[in-house]
Amino acid sequence: MDQRVNSILNQILSGNLVETKDELQSILYSKANMFIEGKKKKNLYGELDPVGKEDDDIDNDGDVDSSDKYLKKRRKAIGKSMKKEAYESAHGNMDPKSHVKRDPKTGMYCVYDNNGKKVKEFENKSDAEMYAVKNHSSLMKSENMMLAPKGKGKDAAKKLYAGYKY
Repeated sequence: MDQRVNSILNQILSGNLVETKDELQSILYSKANMFIEGKKKKNLYGELDPVGKEDDDIDNDGDVDSSDKYLKKRRKAIGKSMKKEAYESAHGNMDPKSHVKRDPKTGMYCVYDNNGKKVKEFENKSDAEMYAVKNHSSLMKSENMMLAPKGKGKDAAKKLYAGYKY
């Protein structure tokens, strides 16, 4: 390397700038190629953490600092947002008040869960809607699994759950 540096300095002093430029470009390209080849084999900051043995150094720069705290907080927010989007896409943006219907037989306002099962009855609509809004997440839980009495089979399960929508 010292010979190349001496060669470049001599070329500059002698006024031979075109050859100096070419020499510097060849050094730059060879260093860039060495860096790229090294990066293909190994991460810039070293190896990644083994699966199941992650540590608090999220960006793998060798220390735990504010950038790691930021990344951790950001990933948590993204995960929460993804869960919310998945829930909304599965259940739609359902209005909690849509769980309330008037029972023509009793004249009461009934709150129904996601499966159509009557959960509670109210005399006035506003109380029923308030209940539906407060308990919307529990009303949206889906229970599609039919459990038969032990050892009785599929027909017993159908009779047991005849009033349910599934």
